[in-house]
Amino acid sequence: MTRTARTAAVAAACLTFIALAAPGAARAQTVDYRVSAGYSTGSYIFSGTAWSAVMFHGLDVQAGRFRFSASVPIVAQNNTALTYIGGVIVPTGGPDDAAVAARRKGQPVDMGAGMGQYGQGATKGQGGPSGQGGQRGGVGALAAAAATDTFTVTQPGNTQVNVGDPVFTGDVALYRGDGLVRNMSVHAFAKAPVASVASGVSTGKWDYGGGASVSLGSARTFFFADASYWVLGDMPALELMDNVTYGLGLGQSLGEGRWSVLASASGSSQVIRNVDPPLSAGVSLGYRHSTAQSLTAGVNFGLTESAPKVSATIGWRILLLGTP
Repeated sequence: MTRTARTAAVAAACLTFIALAAPGAARAQTVDYRVSAGYSTGSYIFSGTAWSAVMFHGLDVQAGRFRFSASVPIVAQNNTALTYIGGVIVPTGGPDDAAVAARRKGQPVDMGAGMGQYGQGATKGQGGPSGQGGQRGGVGALAAAAATDTFTVTQPGNTQVNVGDPVFTGDVALYRGDGLVRNMSVHAFAKAPVASVASGVSTGKWDYGGGASVSLGSARTFFFADASYWVLGDMPALELMDNVTYGLGLGQSLGEGRWSVLASASGSSQVIRNVDPPLSAGVSLGYRHSTAQSLTAGVNFGLTESAPKVSATIGWRILLLGTP
């Protein structure tokens, strides 16, 4: 499928969402505030260890079957080699993306002086946007890296704090029930390029896509699955492959139902050539204080080279307006 065809498909999906949501828009509206914090560390595809901490602030507005969400990440990290794409860490190299594009499968990318904001980097990025001037991976990436006689990315240093790219999501519930199938929904989303490539937290391009999710429940046991297709914008010297992300979870409510435990796995198809796709698994604990407030905490472990070795998260949701 060509990029033009994919764009048309996503546009058609958005129009479908609007049509489906219109009848329910007049119903009672609720507004939730969400905040979560996470910490991730690992070597990824690099020779050294990098860490990243992020705090997401988000709002969910629901009217009938339609829900609109917006979230903004505030990112603190000791490097510029890790990029957030839709809330997922991808080891792009950031401003040193040419070094990652030139990487050979199985070989770590050296964390040295690099070509990023701590290095010179005068030649990287010449030739315009990806796909022009030979900068779209392959020979262009090799030439860009060779121009500075290095295939390194900027080594970890002082902690930097940046506002990352916001993500906007529209979701329509196609089915809701009290039987085995509890919910079926479809969604569309877009990530806006607010941060710069030099910051290390953004690709500098729009990303967008759509997907679907389903949740099942029986007595105290529940299950969910979701999948989304992302159309990713390329970086100056690194091609990012459009990909499919997915998640699976199996949970159990405890006690009187206020507590729950969830085992989950998440990953995606390949994003960077010569880099294994990310895959991680973990466990989380949830506490429902009331229908208007809940807490979650969890830990995940990376199973492939492009996923963080370990990450921990904690989240809080509170109802601001409306009746749950």
